Amino acid sequence: MKSSTSLYVGNGSNRVIALLWIGLFFSLTALAAANPSANPSADSGVEWKGRQIEPPEHFKLRNSVAAEELQELGSTPVEHGSDFIQWKHKEGQRAWFYTDYHAAFPLPVESFIRVLKDAENEDHVFPNMTYTSNISPQPSTERPAYQEVKTSFKIFGIGEVYHYLVYRIPRWYPDGSFSVHWALVDSVDNKYADLYGSWYVKEFEKNGQRHTYVRNYVETEMIEPPPLLKTIQNLFAERTVKKFFESLYEAAQEQQQS
Repeated sequence: MKSSTSLYVGNGSNRVIALLWIGLFFSLTALAAANPSANPSADSGVEWKGRQIEPPEHFKLRNSVAAEELQELGSTPVEHGSDFIQWKHKEGQRAWFYTDYHAAFPLPVESFIRVLKDAENEDHVFPNMTYTSNISPQPSTERPAYQEVKTSFKIFGIGEVYHYLVYRIPRWYPDGSFSVHWALVDSVDNKYADLYGSWYVKEFEKNGQRHTYVRNYVETEMIEPPPLLKTIQNLFAERTVKKFFESLYEAAQEQQQS
């Protein structure tokens, strides 16, 4: 009798545990649907021109405020960090470099978010971007995306064109801030070994007005970099970054007015 009773209780417990697991499964499924960027590793990749493109294994991003005093930060981008290293690789020359800049603008954060999460139309916002397209099977500005990018950089009439694919993740944080970060998944022209980056925005109040802190981080490793790249970086990197910030601000202003 005791064995029978014990067996009955055990079966009931198993049923309860099974129901709890089923409930947890559906709860997590609903959560993932409500916040599709919460689990980007679940992405199964995308087919592009007959090839299967998989999501990257990791990202490098900056999703925090680097300024000690936000009130003192203005609309002119300030360098928070940068570096440049060039070396001889077994397959030829390589160059690695990064830039990390931030600024603050007198606009609410929503205006910047609407611009930054749009992977399809970045070529209408940023200089040097000649073509961008969201190549995901079901494109959405609210979910991670595969993006095809073509950029062109010219100095003194001499320049390079780059063609690559990145995987982008938009992410909303509990404090109201937002980031979009990306990583290289294919260098179509074999000019990049690695490419990571992020935009991070967070709203704050300054003199009674809504402002947005904006931070941009880009890390690049180039295969067979163009001649005098370090000199070009020293002379023009800051100017190029400032143009990107200015373009983002102008696009955010348009969003604010629309």
